[in-house]
Amino acid sequence: MGRPVWFHRSFSRCPLAAVLVLSCLVMHVRSASAIKLNSGDIIVVDPAAVNVVRINPLTGAQTLISKGTFLSAPGSVALPSKTRILVADSRACQWGGIIQVGTIVGAQSTVACGQLTQSAQGMAIEPSGNILISGVRGIARIHPATGAGSLVYRDTGNVALSGIVLDSNGQILATAQRGFGGPCPAGCGAVLRIDPTTGNQSIVSSGGSFSQVNNNLQGIAIEPSGNILVIDSGTKSIIRVDPSTGNQTLVSSGAAVPIGIAVAPSSDIFLVGIGGVGGPGQVLRVNPMNGDQTVLSSGDLLLNPFGIALVP
Repeated sequence: MGRPVWFHRSFSRCPLAAVLVLSCLVMHVRSASAIKLNSGDIIVVDPAAVNVVRINPLTGAQTLISKGTFLSAPGSVALPSKTRILVADSRACQWGGIIQVGTIVGAQSTVACGQLTQSAQGMAIEPSGNILISGVRGIARIHPATGAGSLVYRDTGNVALSGIVLDSNGQILATAQRGFGGPCPAGCGAVLRIDPTTGNQSIVSSGGSFSQVNNNLQGIAIEPSGNILVIDSGTKSIIRVDPSTGNQTLVSSGAAVPIGIAVAPSSDIFLVGIGGVGGPGQVLRVNPMNGDQTVLSSGDLLLNPFGIALVP
C-alpha cells in the first residue's frame, strides 16, 4: 500500500521576529474518519513516531488520530473537551509551540508559537480555558483563541521545569529538574508550588528521592485524594508526595522508563514510556495500592511516547 494521501493548502511558517507569541491561522486536514472520543479514553503523544494516538483503556487497542504536519516533537497533551486535543511540541514553529488537533479527520492548527512557547514541555488547562505551558523561560499563560500570552513564572536560575498540573485551589505544581551546564540552584530536583497570579514560588518537596544523582523528574499528576504523583525517569519510579508535608513515598518502580503520567477518577495510574533500553513504547496501568504494573498497550504506533492525558 502506498503512503496516505494528505490534502493541504500551503501557508508560511509563523514568523519568529520579536513577537513573543503568535497565533497562526493555519490548518491541515488529513483524509481519515472522524474519531469519537469517550470519557476515560487515553490520549498519547509520541515525539519519535510524531503522532497522536488513542488507547482503549480496557483493551489497549490503538487508533491513530493525527500524525506529522505541524507536529514535530510532541511531548505533552491536554484536552479542553472531547473534540479538542492540545499538544505541546518542543520543535513546532522551529522554537516550540502549541498545536491543536481536532478529532474530526485529524485536523491540525497552530494555536501559538514563539519565545513564550520555546522548548514547550508540560501543559495544563485553567478553568478559564487559558493554557499554561512550561518551557525554557518558565511558565506562560496562553489565550487559546488569540495565541497571545504572558509569563506567569520566569525561570531566573539554572532550573528546567518539566511537568505541570493544577491543584484543587488552582495553584500550579511543577517538577523541577537539574540545571544545565552548572551547579543546580535551590529548588532543583523538587516539586514546586507556583502562584498563578503572582508567580511566587515555594518548594513542596525536595531532597530524599529527589536528591539522587541520576534522578530526572518528569510527569506530575494529582490523585483524587489530593496527593501528588511524580515520575522520576532516572530511577524508573513513581513517587507519592504529601502536598502539606512534602513527605515522599515510593509507589512503584519497574523495568519500564516512564515519562508521562495520568490518574483516573478511580485512582488507577497510567504511565507512558519505553519498556527498557530500546523500547518498545508502552502504556502501563499501575495499581495505586500495591504498585503492580501491567502493560496495557505496547509497540505498533508507540515508539517512544512522552505525553498522556485522559478524556474527561
